[in-house]
Amino acid sequence: MLAVLVSLRVRPDRQDQFLAAIRANAASSLELERGCHVFDILHDQSDSHRFVLYEVYDSAEAFESHRQTPHFHRWRQAASECLDPENGQHNDFFDTIEVHEGGRRWGSDGERCGQLRGARCAR
Repeated sequence: MLAVLVSLRVRPDRQDQFLAAIRANAASSLELERGCHVFDILHDQSDSHRFVLYEVYDSAEAFESHRQTPHFHRWRQAASECLDPENGQHNDFFDTIEVHEGGRRWGSDGERCGQLRGARCAR
Protein backbone atom coordinates (compact mmCIF):
# COMPACT_ATOMS: atom_id res chain seq x y z
CA MET A 1 0.00 0.00 0.00
CA LEU A 2 1.12 3.54 -0.71
CA ALA A 3 0.22 6.44 1.59
CA VAL A 4 0.47 9.99 0.30
CA LEU A 5 0.53 13.10 2.47
CA VAL A 6 -0.07 16.31 0.55
CA SER A 7 0.50 19.55 2.43
CA LEU A 8 -1.34 22.51 0.93
CA ARG A 9 -1.37 26.24 1.67
CA VAL A 10 -4.54 27.89 0.34
CA ARG A 11 -4.90 31.54 -0.61
CA PRO A 12 -7.22 33.19 1.95
CA ASP A 13 -9.59 34.51 -0.72
CA ARG A 14 -9.95 31.08 -2.37
CA GLN A 15 -10.72 28.77 0.56
CA ASP A 16 -14.37 28.13 -0.38
CA GLN A 17 -13.41 27.33 -3.99
CA PHE A 18 -10.61 25.07 -2.72
CA LEU A 19 -12.90 23.14 -0.37
CA ALA A 20 -15.52 22.56 -3.06
CA ALA A 21 -12.87 21.30 -5.49
CA ILE A 22 -11.03 19.01 -3.08
CA ARG A 23 -14.27 17.53 -1.71
CA ALA A 24 -15.35 16.69 -5.26
CA ASN A 25 -11.96 15.12 -6.01
CA ALA A 26 -11.99 13.07 -2.80
CA ALA A 27 -15.54 11.84 -3.34
CA SER A 28 -14.87 10.86 -6.97
CA SER A 29 -11.59 9.16 -6.04
CA LEU A 30 -13.28 7.01 -3.41
CA GLU A 31 -16.30 6.24 -5.55
CA LEU A 32 -14.65 5.62 -8.90
CA GLU A 33 -11.15 4.35 -8.18
CA ARG A 34 -10.85 0.77 -6.96
CA GLY A 35 -7.22 1.39 -5.95
CA CYS A 36 -8.02 4.37 -3.70
CA HIS A 37 -8.86 3.31 -0.14
CA VAL A 38 -8.58 6.52 1.90
CA PHE A 39 -8.87 10.17 0.95
CA ASP A 40 -9.09 12.34 4.05
CA ILE A 41 -9.00 16.13 4.07
CA LEU A 42 -7.36 17.55 7.20
CA HIS A 43 -7.51 21.21 8.29
CA ASP A 44 -4.66 22.55 10.44
CA GLN A 45 -5.99 23.74 13.82
CA SER A 46 -3.28 26.38 14.19
CA ASP A 47 -3.14 27.67 10.59
CA SER A 48 -6.49 28.22 8.89
CA HIS A 49 -4.87 28.33 5.43
CA ARG A 50 -3.09 24.97 5.72
CA PHE A 51 -4.62 21.64 4.73
CA VAL A 52 -3.21 18.13 4.53
CA LEU A 53 -4.58 15.36 2.34
CA TYR A 54 -4.09 11.79 3.57
CA GLU A 55 -4.55 9.30 0.74
CA VAL A 56 -3.96 5.54 0.61
CA TYR A 57 -3.66 3.58 -2.65
CA ASP A 58 -3.02 -0.06 -3.53
CA SER A 59 0.28 0.86 -5.17
CA ALA A 60 2.28 3.55 -6.94
CA GLU A 61 0.53 2.42 -10.14
CA ALA A 62 -2.90 3.04 -8.57
CA PHE A 63 -1.75 6.52 -7.53
CA GLU A 64 -0.49 7.21 -11.05
CA SER A 65 -3.87 6.04 -12.43
CA HIS A 66 -5.53 8.48 -10.00
CA ARG A 67 -3.45 11.29 -11.51
CA GLN A 68 -4.84 10.48 -14.97
CA THR A 69 -8.55 10.73 -14.06
CA PRO A 70 -10.83 13.58 -15.17
CA HIS A 71 -11.65 14.48 -11.56
CA PHE A 72 -7.94 14.82 -10.74
CA HIS A 73 -7.46 17.13 -13.74
CA ARG A 74 -10.40 19.27 -12.57
CA TRP A 75 -8.80 19.39 -9.11
CA ARG A 76 -5.42 20.46 -10.56
CA GLN A 77 -7.12 23.30 -12.45
CA ALA A 78 -8.77 24.53 -9.24
CA ALA A 79 -5.50 24.07 -7.32
CA SER A 80 -3.69 26.33 -9.76
CA GLU A 81 -6.18 29.06 -8.84
CA CYS A 82 -6.46 28.36 -5.09
CA LEU A 83 -3.02 27.46 -3.78
CA ASP A 84 -0.40 29.91 -2.56
CA PRO A 85 1.86 30.40 -5.59
CA GLU A 86 5.08 30.49 -3.51
CA ASN A 87 4.49 27.64 -1.04
CA GLY A 88 1.33 25.92 -2.23
CA GLN A 89 2.03 22.18 -2.20
CA HIS A 90 4.42 19.55 -0.89
CA ASN A 91 3.97 15.77 -1.36
CA ASP A 92 5.42 12.96 0.78
CA PHE A 93 5.12 9.27 -0.10
CA PHE A 94 5.19 6.38 2.40
CA ASP A 95 4.91 2.61 2.28
CA THR A 96 2.36 1.36 4.79
CA ILE A 97 3.30 -1.23 7.42
CA GLU A 98 0.62 -3.81 8.10
CA VAL A 99 -0.24 -4.22 11.77
CA HIS A 100 -3.37 -6.35 11.47
CA GLU A 101 -3.35 -10.10 11.90
CA GLY A 102 -2.90 -11.90 8.61
CA GLY A 103 -1.86 -8.69 6.84
CA ARG A 104 -5.49 -7.76 6.14
CA ARG A 105 -6.31 -4.13 6.52
CA TRP A 106 -9.30 -3.73 4.21
CA GLY A 107 -12.52 -5.73 4.07
CA SER A 108 -12.51 -8.61 1.61
CA ASP A 109 -15.97 -7.71 0.33
CA GLY A 110 -14.79 -4.38 -1.07
CA GLU A 111 -17.42 -2.40 0.84
CA ARG A 112 -16.40 0.94 2.25
CA CYS A 113 -17.37 2.31 5.63
CA GLY A 114 -18.64 5.89 5.85
CA GLN A 115 -19.24 8.51 3.22
CA LEU A 116 -15.98 10.33 2.55
CA ARG A 117 -13.77 8.43 4.97
CA GLY A 118 -12.94 5.74 2.45
CA ALA A 119 -11.56 3.14 4.84
CA ARG A 120 -12.95 -0.24 3.96
CA CYS A 121 -14.84 -2.23 6.56
CA ALA A 122 -12.59 -4.15 8.92
CA ARG A 123 -13.11 -7.89 9.36
